[in-house]
Amino acid sequence: MFKFSPKDKQIGKRIFKKFKEGEKKNPKWPLFTFKGLFGILDNREKELIKRVSKINPKEYGKKDRFFGIKPIPKNLAIIKNQYYKAGGRRKKIQPQFLPKKVFLAYQHLNQSISLYQDSVSVEVGKI
Repeated sequence: MFKFSPKDKQIGKRIFKKFKEGEKKNPKWPLFTFKGLFGILDNREKELIKRVSKINPKEYGKKDRFFGIKPIPKNLAIIKNQYYKAGGRRKKIQPQFLPKKVFLAYQHLNQSISLYQDSVSVEVGKI
């Protein structure tokens, strides 16, 4: 069984403090990937997170199916570099995932719209 040492508990408190500070600035702040998480942690904090993520929940009485942390399935497309504006500021959205078929259909739709817009001229004025 996994046991937290006094040092682990200090490191855990530092991690939670970072989350609380981030959440005060943005209520949706804790929603990010492991890459994003590890970007704000120091090496000792990263090591603790890695050790905790290897815990087998069945050792603690969890009877449901454990899915674990797995690589991104190959049938998903990763959507990166998306931005939105909020409060007059440009903000980046963390990577999102779509089934490849859905993403390819979306790309096809965008290409069709682009071709249509290029072939149509619209004039605004008096009738």
